[in-house]
Amino acid sequence: CPRRRRPRHRCRRYSSQLHTTTTTNTTTPTTTKTNSQQQPQQTPLAHPPHKNNNSSDNKMKVGNATDAAEAVPPPAVKRLGLLARYSRWSHDRPVTAFGCVLGVVLLMTGVVVAANLATFIVDDSDKEWVILNDPVTQDCDAAEAAIKQVDRYTTGAGTLIRHKESERGTLSFQFESKTGGSVFNAASLRFMKEIDTLVLSAPRYAEFCQLKYDEASNTSECVDRVSPVLHFFPSKTTLPNGTVVFTPDGLGELVPDIDAVVRSFAQNRRAFGYFLDGAFDDATLVNRITRLKYPMGSPLAGFVAADDRESEQDTLMGEGWLDVVETMLMERFNMKAKFLSTPYMDPAGNGAGTELRWYAGYLRSKDSSSVIGYDLAWAFASILAVWAYMAFHTGSLFVASLGMFEILMSFPVSIFIYRLFFQVTYLGNIQILAIFVVLGIGADDVFVFYDAFKQSAYEPPRVSGTVLGRVTYTAERASKAIFVTSFTTMCAFLATAMSKVMPIAAFGILSATMIVVLFVVNVLFFPPALCLYAKYVQYWCTCGKGKADEVHVASAAPASHEDGTTTVTVSAKGGINNKSFSSDPEMAVESMDLAKMRPIERFFRGPWFAMIASPARWVIIAGFLALLVLGTVLAAQLETPAEQEQWYPSKHMMQAFSNNRASFMSSDEDRVVPVDVLWGLDGMDVKGVSRWKPWQRGSLQVKPEFNPSSEAAQRFMLAVCDEIRTAPCAAEGCRGGNLVRNGKDGKVMCPMEEFAAYLNGSFPVPPAQFYDKLYAFQSSKEGRDMRKHIGFEAPNADGSTPRLFFLRTTAESTLIFPTTARVARPVYAEWEDFVGGLNAKAPPGVSGALQTAYFTWTWMRTQEALVQNTFQGLLLCFVMAFVVLILSTMDILVGFIATVTIAGIVVTVMGVGVRAVMGWDLGIGESIAAVILIGLSVDYCVHLANAYIESGAEDRETRTRIALTTMGISVTAGAIT
Repeated sequence: CPRRRRPRHRCRRYSSQLHTTTTTNTTTPTTTKTNSQQQPQQTPLAHPPHKNNNSSDNKMKVGNATDAAEAVPPPAVKRLGLLARYSRWSHDRPVTAFGCVLGVVLLMTGVVVAANLATFIVDDSDKEWVILNDPVTQDCDAAEAAIKQVDRYTTGAGTLIRHKESERGTLSFQFESKTGGSVFNAASLRFMKEIDTLVLSAPRYAEFCQLKYDEASNTSECVDRVSPVLHFFPSKTTLPNGTVVFTPDGLGELVPDIDAVVRSFAQNRRAFGYFLDGAFDDATLVNRITRLKYPMGSPLAGFVAADDRESEQDTLMGEGWLDVVETMLMERFNMKAKFLSTPYMDPAGNGAGTELRWYAGYLRSKDSSSVIGYDLAWAFASILAVWAYMAFHTGSLFVASLGMFEILMSFPVSIFIYRLFFQVTYLGNIQILAIFVVLGIGADDVFVFYDAFKQSAYEPPRVSGTVLGRVTYTAERASKAIFVTSFTTMCAFLATAMSKVMPIAAFGILSATMIVVLFVVNVLFFPPALCLYAKYVQYWCTCGKGKADEVHVASAAPASHEDGTTTVTVSAKGGINNKSFSSDPEMAVESMDLAKMRPIERFFRGPWFAMIASPARWVIIAGFLALLVLGTVLAAQLETPAEQEQWYPSKHMMQAFSNNRASFMSSDEDRVVPVDVLWGLDGMDVKGVSRWKPWQRGSLQVKPEFNPSSEAAQRFMLAVCDEIRTAPCAAEGCRGGNLVRNGKDGKVMCPMEEFAAYLNGSFPVPPAQFYDKLYAFQSSKEGRDMRKHIGFEAPNADGSTPRLFFLRTTAESTLIFPTTARVARPVYAEWEDFVGGLNAKAPPGVSGALQTAYFTWTWMRTQEALVQNTFQGLLLCFVMAFVVLILSTMDILVGFIATVTIAGIVVTVMGVGVRAVMGWDLGIGESIAAVILIGLSVDYCVHLANAYIESGAEDRETRTRIALTTMGISVTAGAIT
């Protein structure tokens, strides 16, 4: 008696219901089985029938025996497992069990909300995706740390306001002819003039534009905008001697000879190639596309450098000017946001074949925030769609709502464990994708559990006859199936936690945590929920209730025959077949009533099994093996993207702008990758640094042997300036075959060169005077631009010269920004070889130079690491899946077949789908998708493999049929959601 306070007659009735089946008047044809073949039926109960309960309903006639009570001893007491005991407690006290689980979940959720543990991190350092402990990123971090250290010592000293072009504030435009002709025609040029006037009319332009300084550091006006409008609409001035002078300022009328201006562009491509199409034809003068820009300045007033509180400068410039211009442009072209769509999906143009596009880094980030908001709205739509299908599949709003509640609550519970137990502090935008993982896998778990409950109605009366029998059967069968899939999926996500890229690793840990939480909550939540549903809810609301949900105690009348066989005649409603049940597991599928099965169950049991049992199976296996081989070959070809990744549809204005960056001729106005060569730095010490806090990069290390004071070292570092300008580069990414743009005329900021000019012929200086004179140069007006290139420590209190800890030389490379790892890697190798050659011949004290291109090199390493980690994760996934499957099925062949199938899924998607069909490379988007693919690919195979083993049948055909019938519907529902 599970409850001692229960009256004894209730205990007797309770025990009787669990161990016997009552008689009905209905009789059906019987199925016989010899005693030698008969297997004892196992009861899920801990207590045998009450010894005083000797009613005729509980007597079993075996063979020729007439007194069942004497012939059959009470069944041996079987100790209940944890799940059976929990199911019994849930059955006896469903409200208490349900409330306990719900209370724990809500308590954890409350802690997460109260402590703001679910707050997403906004990393102003942009270091989330930068690998912490890597030689390339160590050099970058060291250079940035050294420059920031110098900034602290020279704060505000001679800072020129808005003397540099702001990379995120500069507003650029593209004008493209869609008619096939030249964009330099009268209508298009007047259209450009209209846009130019609109932009300049926006208030506060003069407060944010880049400023023009003279040699005395005086300024009074903005730098000229880079625009063909200036040259096609020059102002006309007639001198007293009658000479007509044209000034390219964009304030005059359209020139009568448009082609003459275009020819002047072609004759000086270094200066005007910015306006010309890469396919410009000198003969026809057809120029399909052109561009212009309005340079904004940095640092703004109150800031000491362009990277000083960069986000604050962005906000000031954006809200002060760019937002106003954007509003004016959108009103001009009637661009409006639509339902879950950004206004930049609308085209802009003059209606006569000229398309307009504009771009600014600030506006791109602002639009990205809107797009992310729209994507979250689609996530809510996904939640609603999954809930709707769960309601359709289960036929119960109650079960569907509880299942969705369980799925959604797993998110805060997982964050609770993720933040407090694993001590992972990072929570970025990529973790939002975990919502989709939880929806897919959580819905799959719900389907497996509920389908087991539905199918329990097809089982013999000892299972289907009572709510407790059905719930116990469901918990034991579904929990094992879900455990195996959850464990393998968890391992698959944990494999990605080994990634060098921090957000990917954090995503893997959070996803693995969610899988475990989903399993635990599902196992604890559903037994009491199903008891509540079966006892109360299904009678309150009959909407969508299927016949298999009705609990009806069947009857059994055992009969013995002369040949020693025993039959049990059973009659039941709602899912119990009007046939005799056999304890033989091979008859499990046969004993199911087809009329009571759902259509998908009948499909897998009948037509689908018939097809795969026919000779067609050899065709299927051959096709699979062919796909496996082809997919493996193609997947092995995946590499980092050759072009910039496309994050928006091609028709999105800013995406189209980015796609056309490479359509123009090279010019001095193009943004290229700056490369720094530094002496005196020795990387970063990252001991004790948490990888989950991307803004922590470690402490700067310097080379104690750094000493450029000798005359040989001074001459060497002066010669390096010219060597950089003339250094060749054979890499494809190096335009013009040089490391530096414009070769010997290239722009190189060399402190030793400027120092020599400052000394006016007295270079090199004696070693004893070197540091004093270099410090005086850095502090002078002539050395103002070199203050971030000459790294002295903080000024000494006694006024003496502080220690010099680094020197830096900056060159404008020929590598166009932005670029990809595939293009950047050969250029990086060329720079490494060049610096290695310098170090090989350098005199003592300056032989430890390093080079960095900052974001370009670190992003190159991130892209390469994503590819490496994807393949590493796949390999670990296959190994762990194989081990788990072997341990769960205890069958090497089944484990091997399931693992090969998982591999087939992955390589078919990544090789045939991603590489061959879509033509994609392995960029950041594909890498994240591959992480999710690894996790999801495990579920279906493991469900079927586990059902195959658990079927208990002797031959492969019956096992396969049972597995398809019992798990096919759950796998299908999981795939749909």
